Amino acid sequence: MNSINGHRCLALVIACLSMALPFAQAAIVPRQALAVAQVSRSSGSLSVQHSLNIQLGYFDGSLFNSAPLFEQFFLTGSDVGKTFTLATVDDPDFALFVQKLTNGSNDGLGITDNLGTITAQQEPEFFTLLAADNNGLDLQGFQIGSITMQVNALTINTPGSDPNGDGEWTDSFFEGTFTVYAVPEPSTCMLLAVAGLTCWPSIYRRNQKGSKRCQKGKKVSPIVERHSTSSRYDTLFTNSRD
Repeated sequence: MNSINGHRCLALVIACLSMALPFAQAAIVPRQALAVAQVSRSSGSLSVQHSLNIQLGYFDGSLFNSAPLFEQFFLTGSDVGKTFTLATVDDPDFALFVQKLTNGSNDGLGITDNLGTITAQQEPEFFTLLAADNNGLDLQGFQIGSITMQVNALTINTPGSDPNGDGEWTDSFFEGTFTVYAVPEPSTCMLLAVAGLTCWPSIYRRNQKGSKRCQKGKKVSPIVERHSTSSRYDTLFTNSRD
């Protein structure tokens, strides 16, 4: 009986995991936003550009020199409303960016673009929202899982205002939201399912040992067969021991 119950338990755990896996995303607690930055800027450039390359990164004085993010995306008007997400596996600079974001120092942070415009502030001023219990400077002590860039508005006009009258000019406007998210946590249901599957081997072994002990101490009842040609009963013992 214990063995049967053990198999039923395993079947139940496997069934739960089978149903849960297709909805793995739904089994994750919604991401917690640790920091939010609202960015709005206009720029002009003495060049012709048909896309905008927005980069989020750290500044040293007037130089944009460390851990730029989102430099692989060249935005056009068709990207308005889209959200671009980066994590460790998506950008080699992500780890260094997170290191600076959590180092406890008041560093310069901002954005630049392929038109040569730089906008930078100290971290507490750059973010319009910081997680509760922050140190007043950055996100020291928090686990960073991903960073997103949402394109709220974007226009690129060339030659645009064309101040020199030679057609070599580009005007642009960008409005976006940068959000820093914590490492996502699995839901309670997923944790219980994984815990059940993890504990299954020990439960199975315990049930198997209990089943063997029961079999060793079990008395075997005789099987009585009645012959049609005789009034007597022949007792046949099976699996008997002396």
